[in-house]
Amino acid sequence: SPRVAVLEEALLMETSMVQRLWGGLQPMLERLDEALSMACTAAPPVRAQANTAWLALARLRLLQHSRAQGVPAPEAMPADALPLWTLTALQPHSAMLMRLGCQTWGQVRALPRAGLSRRIGARALRTLDEAYGLQPQTLNWLQLPEQFVLRHDLGYSAHDADAVLHAAQPLLRALQFWLQARHHAVLALELRWHHDLRRID
Repeated sequence: SPRVAVLEEALLMETSMVQRLWGGLQPMLERLDEALSMACTAAPPVRAQANTAWLALARLRLLQHSRAQGVPAPEAMPADALPLWTLTALQPHSAMLMRLGCQTWGQVRALPRAGLSRRIGARALRTLDEAYGLQPQTLNWLQLPEQFVLRHDLGYSAHDADAVLHAAQPLLRALQFWLQARHHAVLALELRWHHDLRRID
């Protein structure tokens, strides 16, 4: 997807306009899971989906929390049932909201709007509206650089071309992702290496 953004601790992708290119939502998600599993060696990746960015992030946080606790979590919990801590804008007000009897987003939305705005502020209320899709959310989509320039330090002495080519593999993978994201290809490739002059005792 050309629309990728970093939203707090998550990587967000807007895929509605590219799902057809992948054969639909389910094949696209399967390819995404496969790619993430290959990239993440420490732990299996966690992903969530929703109609809004804040809702997707909240579901992701709930899945991560459930995984850490070792308990199953619902795949797509409705917004009204999500706990307060899953939305960053509500976290500073959680103690006050819990004193009012609110533990979920839906209970917060059930409060009188004028009084709620005075208690938590217009910004937190707007974020809640964005999470429900009632207000548009502006995102800073990542922009790919116009030129691909990347360096890699070998970290060891290379005595033949095979060692240099082996070290170039991460660079080539990064180039492949950059080209795919821009829908480009290459006809020729140039690798340059620089010798580090070191004083020998």
